[in-house]
Amino acid sequence: MSLSIEETISELGEAEAASHIIELVNDPDTAVQLAAIQTLGKIGSTETKECLEHCLNNPSDAIRQAAEQALHELEVTEDPFSFRVS
Repeated sequence: MSLSIEETISELGEAEAASHIIELVNDPDTAVQLAAIQTLGKIGSTETKECLEHCLNNPSDAIRQAAEQALHELEVTEDPFSFRVS
């Protein structure tokens, strides 16, 4: 039986699930990497933020963009009244 990422988080709790999801960032399947990055953007621990920051150096444009978006989501979650003017 296969669990979705959301079910895994629910079963293990965010802290324990985060370490397993971080491992998926290095999966050879880009789709798995992207799903892991998006999920890490919803968890928001120090460990997940560090992993996402590391993904900003990935050679893949898709991975870097996903990491940027996930980090942005974390910023908004941490301070919903903040915004960035570019």
